[in-house]
Amino acid sequence: MSETKPCQFFLGANSPQGFYSLFDELEQSQQPWHSFLIKGGPGTGKSSFLKRVAAHFGPSCPNMELFPCSSDPDSLDAVLLPEQHLSLMDATAPHAREAAIPAVRHTILSFGDHLDGRQLQEQRREIEAISASTPEYYRLAVSYLAAAQAFLRNSFHLAATAMDEEKIEGYARRFAAKSFRPLSGPGVEKRRFLTTICAEGLVALEETPSLLCRKLYLIDDDCGAVAHHLLNALRRHALAAGHHVISCYCPMDPQRKLEHLLIPTAGIGFLSSNHFHPMAQSAALRKIHARRFLNSEAMNSQKVRFTYNRKAAQSLLEQAILLLQESRQLHDCLEKHYIAAMDFTALNRQYPQLLEKISSYAFKNQ
Repeated sequence: MSETKPCQFFLGANSPQGFYSLFDELEQSQQPWHSFLIKGGPGTGKSSFLKRVAAHFGPSCPNMELFPCSSDPDSLDAVLLPEQHLSLMDATAPHAREAAIPAVRHTILSFGDHLDGRQLQEQRREIEAISASTPEYYRLAVSYLAAAQAFLRNSFHLAATAMDEEKIEGYARRFAAKSFRPLSGPGVEKRRFLTTICAEGLVALEETPSLLCRKLYLIDDDCGAVAHHLLNALRRHALAAGHHVISCYCPMDPQRKLEHLLIPTAGIGFLSSNHFHPMAQSAALRKIHARRFLNSEAMNSQKVRFTYNRKAAQSLLEQAILLLQESRQLHDCLEKHYIAAMDFTALNRQYPQLLEKISSYAFKNQ
C-alpha cells in the first residue's frame, strides 16, 4: 500500500441493470466496526466533509481507501479507515442506507439540518420538476447500456467457443506455482470497481493498481472471454494460497464478469484492456495477448460479427453517455437550489466536533 497516496476504487456502477452497489463492502462484520451514514440533500457538503475526513485521518491510516462517486468521479462517496475500524459514506440514493443498530453499528450525521426549508419551499415547483425529470434520463441511459450489453455478450460467447480452457488453466496453474507464495490463514476477497460509465465517458482509476502492486500484467482481450476465464483461475489459486485479492468487476456485467484482479499480498496485478477501456500500458511489466488462447481460424470466421458487435455497442454506449450527461446537468441544477439554501458557516463550525465524534468511535487494533 502506498504511504503517500490513498488507493481509490468505485463502490457502485451505472450498469445495464441500473445502479449496482457494492457499498455493503464498507462494513467488516467479522470484527468490531462502526459506520457513519451521512444524510442530506444534493450540495449539502457531504463530499467535502468526506474529503476533510480523509485529510484528517490519512497520516494515521496508511491503508485508507477513498471511493469516488461513480456518476461524478470528482466527488467522494465514501471513506474506509481500516486501522480505526470505521467507514463513512454518503447514505443517500442511489446507495441509501439506514442505521440498523443506531449508535452501536451506525451513526447518522444529518447535514440537511442546515438547510433553509422555507427558501426551498418557495422553489418547490422547479425542484419537483427537476426531481421528476432526472430519473427518466437515467432510465433511458440504462436501456442503452442494456442494449450494448447484448452485443458485447454475443462477442463474449463467440470468443468463448474458440477458447482453449485447458491452456488457460495450465497457464494460471504454472503462474500461481511460481508467483503465489503460500501464506498462513485463509485468503480474503474484496469486490470493487476500477472503471465506471458516467457523464465523462468511460473512466478508469488507473493509478490504483500501481499503488498496490509492484508488477502489473496487461491482458489484451477485445472480447473479454479469455481475460475473464484467466482472471477467475488466477483468483482461485491466489485465494487457495492464502492471499488477499481485490476482484474488480465490469460495470457492463457487474455480477459475473471479472475485469481486473489485484493481489496486493503477492504484489501482482492483472488488468484487462480492450477498445472500450484501453488501460494505460506504460506500467505493465508484461502484455498477455488473448489470441494465444484462442483458435485463430474460429475467430477469423466470426470477424464480421465481432466488428459489427463492437461498432453497435460503441454507438449505444455513446448514446448512454449523452443521456448520463443530461441527467448530470439536471442534478447540477437541483444542487444549485440546495447550495443556495445551505448554511455552510454553521456546518463548518461543527467540523471539529464531528471529527472528534468520529475519532471517539475508533476501535484499537488487537
